[in-house]
Amino acid sequence: MPQFAALKSDLIFQFKHSNLSKKLLSYILLFSSLFAALATVLQITWDFNNRVEQINSSLSYIDISFTKPLAQSLWNFDEEQLTILIHGVEDIPDIDSLKIEQIIQGERMTFYDSGIDDSSSVLAESFTLYYEETLVGELHVSASLTKVYGELLRKSVLILFIQFIKTIIVSACVLLVMYYLLIRHLNFIVNFLRSTPFVPGSVPELRLPGREKCQHDKADELDELASAFNRLHQEISSTMNERQKIIELLQDEQDFSETVIETMSSLLVCTDENFVIQRFNKAVEQVLAMENTQIKGQLWQQLFTQNRDFKNVSDKFLSSRKQHVIRLKISTANNNEEIIEWQCAPIYHKGKLAAYIFNGHVITPLIQAEIALTDLNQQLEEKVIQRTEKLNESNQMLKNTLDELKFTQSHLLESEKMASLGGLVAGVAHEINTPLGVSITTASYAKEQVKNMTDKYTQGKVSKSDFGCFLDNMAQSTQLIEHNLHRAAELVSSFKQVAVDQVSEQSYRFNIRTNLEQIIQSLSHEIKQSNCTVKINCPESIEIDSYPSHFIQIYTNLICNSIIHGFKDWGAEKVISINVSQEQQKIKIIYQDTGCGLTPEMKNKIFDPFVTSKRGSGCCGLGTHIVYNLVTQLFAGTITCHSELNKGIDFIIELPIREQNVEVQPC
Repeated sequence: MPQFAALKSDLIFQFKHSNLSKKLLSYILLFSSLFAALATVLQITWDFNNRVEQINSSLSYIDISFTKPLAQSLWNFDEEQLTILIHGVEDIPDIDSLKIEQIIQGERMTFYDSGIDDSSSVLAESFTLYYEETLVGELHVSASLTKVYGELLRKSVLILFIQFIKTIIVSACVLLVMYYLLIRHLNFIVNFLRSTPFVPGSVPELRLPGREKCQHDKADELDELASAFNRLHQEISSTMNERQKIIELLQDEQDFSETVIETMSSLLVCTDENFVIQRFNKAVEQVLAMENTQIKGQLWQQLFTQNRDFKNVSDKFLSSRKQHVIRLKISTANNNEEIIEWQCAPIYHKGKLAAYIFNGHVITPLIQAEIALTDLNQQLEEKVIQRTEKLNESNQMLKNTLDELKFTQSHLLESEKMASLGGLVAGVAHEINTPLGVSITTASYAKEQVKNMTDKYTQGKVSKSDFGCFLDNMAQSTQLIEHNLHRAAELVSSFKQVAVDQVSEQSYRFNIRTNLEQIIQSLSHEIKQSNCTVKINCPESIEIDSYPSHFIQIYTNLICNSIIHGFKDWGAEKVISINVSQEQQKIKIIYQDTGCGLTPEMKNKIFDPFVTSKRGSGCCGLGTHIVYNLVTQLFAGTITCHSELNKGIDFIIELPIREQNVEVQPC
């Protein structure tokens, strides 16, 4: 009940304050009433025609059923039969009057007359009565329409009343449906538009009551209207925001332009089409030494042309739309003369001249500087002539000095090469000297032992123990000499590899992954002894045409360096990673280990010859130098090293892939 009362009060309020509701109800009642009246008229007309047709049928029935019996009864003077027939006619519905006239020998007399004949609204019919072709009388029957009109009037009033009640109910229902489907939403939209202030940046969304969860496929025109309004609101808000930003930017530009114009050193004057000054900057006041009010409204030619010779200036300076430059001399209020270089730009609006903009630069200091510069140039020309001779002499001396410097430079380069060669030879000698020195010392010792044994043998003093000791010494000496000579041979072989002499090497196509796996297999003992792990990431499809033995040498030196220098006395993880990839026409090899890494000093010298951290432990320091020479000289590639102490070491090698069957020239 409270909901019904609220609904009732809401409907009453809407009807009182909503013109649309009043118009809808008025139009509904008007057209419903018209259609009800039209339907009633059609219904009454239909019923009236049916009643008339029914009366005509009764009259036809009388003609068919009663005329012959009445004629026979009149002929026979059968009163009883006539009475029965008359009552039969009177009993027919809608018959209001009955009159029988008897004709005897041409004279008419009324035989029977009953009812009232209202000639104003009556349907009358006369029937002639014949008996065997003899006229015996006439039968006059009439049916009054007054009763029909009364029935139809009562029926039309009932129909109109029912139509009116139905119209009221239908109108109320239609108005209620219209209210729920249309009017309340339109009122909500109107109230929303009236009560929602439009603030740029804040876009409240219009949502119709009861339609917040309306599915898209069930949306009607009102939902589309709300969506269109929201989109329009957002577009307007976005446009207003952009407009506000543009206004702010324009204001900033205007402020900036005004600041620039006011602070610029050049003169800026704006005039109308008659050269009356409208605007100007501070520089104009400073040059003219005049106040703002003294300048504004003056003619440009009165202030900035001498002798008022503005006509010549106008003919040459302002005769076309192009910008022209002209120099004019003026006298300021302080009686100073200034030379100003003017540019004039006419401004046209809709094809008509609207204004002029004059831009002037005070060039008096520049003219003075030009005069001083001319004088200085004359003086300089004399000095140049005087110094040209001295410069020629100096140039000859410099040429001689340059020749001497070139000779000295060539000599220094040769000296540097010899010093480098000497350092290399000294390094080679130092490395080979140790095994050769040990071999010579051992050979001398063996020679002395042989001499002593020979003396004892000559004297016959050789005992069994002496001979056994002699054999042990000879075996040890021979073994020591053989070991050191092998060491010297290995060093000589390594020194030969430094020159990257691959004349004897053959080039053929091989698989890089297979080549790498062979190296890992050959070094499996050393890898196992060092307790390290080798990880290989190399596609099996990479094949190149090159020198596989030198690839083996590169991998071997790098792995051995990691085992000897990186993992020796290293308690952390020991992993060697070799990643090989093909990038366009290059082979990229990334070699990494997780060993102890390098110090910054050692990293900078990693590719120099005879640089090692294990000097005195059998390492000659040529491993990375050999790798560097192979990569850069033989394969024409690049190698870089990245390492930090206790963070492992990375070698990045990039080798160009040469075309198949193209011979690589040795370095």
